Amino acid sequence: MTITMGLSTETEEKKRKHFGRSVKESFHAAREDGITHIVEGCVKSILQNGLKVEGVLRVPGNKAQVYHLKDEFDQGKEINYFGQDPFDLGGLLKLYLYELPDSLFPENLFKEAERLDFSQKAEAKEKLQQLVKQFPPENLVIFQWLMKLFSGLIENAQTTKMSPGAIVTSIGPSIFLSPNIRDDPVVFLTSTESANKVGVFMVENMTDI
Repeated sequence: MTITMGLSTETEEKKRKHFGRSVKESFHAAREDGITHIVEGCVKSILQNGLKVEGVLRVPGNKAQVYHLKDEFDQGKEINYFGQDPFDLGGLLKLYLYELPDSLFPENLFKEAERLDFSQKAEAKEKLQQLVKQFPPENLVIFQWLMKLFSGLIENAQTTKMSPGAIVTSIGPSIFLSPNIRDDPVVFLTSTESANKVGVFMVENMTDI
């Protein structure tokens, strides 16, 4: 039975087109299937339907629906993003980022970012601009979509109640911390503080980065 389960798990992994795959592989699969990439779809829908409700990204969606949408996307099916609850899409977006095999913000670049002195605002902005330019092209596209989402949430903060700090607390670890860091409780605690500092600074100064 153990062998059968192992083979079944391996087979299921091979069927996955997006979740648990690299950003580059996911973009390639979406193009091949002629479907909207999950990040673009989630962001566009939340910007249209999720700015008049409180706590998107912070409040969890319906777990069953989130995993149903995950399966649909992994099978190469087009999701009706604009017909979904924004909380479910927020949960789907966070799950996609969390399951990336490598962090969206490349680990080697994050190590440079966490050493910055954010009290020197102009220098920190300039250095972060340089780091973002080194992102793989697909990672940069996703990062830009996320910045559009964060901007919309903050501009409507009176309703969404999502400040830069709340946004980074909700989704930051999945953007800035690689899985090997998140899997180590001790390293995760220290790295989360750095991720919060980097993330909040970037969100507060997104128009300049």
